[in-house]
Amino acid sequence: AGVAGDLPIFVYAGSQGQFPLDAALVKRLREWCPAIAGIKSAGFDPVVANGLLIHHPDLAHFVHEQVLCGLVAMGASGCFSALVGLCPALVMKWHGMIERGEWEEAFAIQRRVNRFYDEGVQPVRRAGYVVDKALSELGGVPGATRKLRAPYAPLPDELREILRTAADRHLPEYREK
Repeated sequence: AGVAGDLPIFVYAGSQGQFPLDAALVKRLREWCPAIAGIKSAGFDPVVANGLLIHHPDLAHFVHEQVLCGLVAMGASGCFSALVGLCPALVMKWHGMIERGEWEEAFAIQRRVNRFYDEGVQPVRRAGYVVDKALSELGGVPGATRKLRAPYAPLPDELREILRTAADRHLPEYREK
């Protein structure tokens, strides 16, 4: 904490984390490191997410895309998007709807995103592959390739096809360049 000084720090608790990042733990962390400015957590546990938002409203809260609309409506700041590598225009449109409070339209996209994650991303994640890299490569991000640095392995063709099929079904905008 002393080394960081006034440097804003974001605490990251990914979906594969081994311990929950709840409001009580964040309070203890902030006692040791007052420079904590925000949290990136999956937000999949609604009780824990609610506690973080209620007890630490002064922090920036970033959650997973699968719970984005609901938790932004409750006070979360947004998300660090893996989906933006697949279809940036859709993500920007979606975030604009959320910012403007166009909830019906935003939740319609949320449901499509959730179906895509369920059908396409979960098999990739369960098999232990890097999701954001796979989405960027499928989305045609300049410089994105199927070759990854060690220790990560490239996505096998059969999982790439599952991901592509789910994207075609639920997020066809990704093909628009």
